[in-house]
Amino acid sequence: MSSFLKGVTVVVGLVLMVFLTAVADDGGTLKIGLLGPYSGTQAWEGYYQERCARTALEILGWEFGGFPIKLYKADNACGVTEAAVAARKLAEIDKVTVVFGGMCSSSTLAGMPILEEYGIPSITCASTNPTITQLSGIGGDEWHFRINASDEMMAGPWSESLLRIKE
Repeated sequence: MSSFLKGVTVVVGLVLMVFLTAVADDGGTLKIGLLGPYSGTQAWEGYYQERCARTALEILGWEFGGFPIKLYKADNACGVTEAAVAARKLAEIDKVTVVFGGMCSSSTLAGMPILEEYGIPSITCASTNPTITQLSGIGGDEWHFRINASDEMMAGPWSESLLRIKE
């Protein structure tokens, strides 16, 4: 197994441990929602998001801690309106335990208040808008977690690198 797949599996495993308590209380299935673009110009992002999730879950044997895992996906097409509808589907119809995604900053921001309303933890690993960080955590959406760098975090190092290239 490649180091990348090992890393993905470890991250998914750790995240599942965090949310296993919610499933244990319910005694049911761990329902993972993928909120991503499965149509439109950014559909490639949704394809890879789902592929990574499925690969990690196959490695885990589609179960964790004795609980079966089921994967749900909702197409946000990287649009604000579509993201709101997709987040509501995952919350109300699929009744997921946790949501990964957004993928595009605008769709992550559109989905955050809906998932917060239902108390569903959400994790973004691709959306870079700094507003996501500003709206998350204490005093904001305590159900949303970011595991990637924001535009603000990347701007300085990228600028410095580009200036060195120019020299």
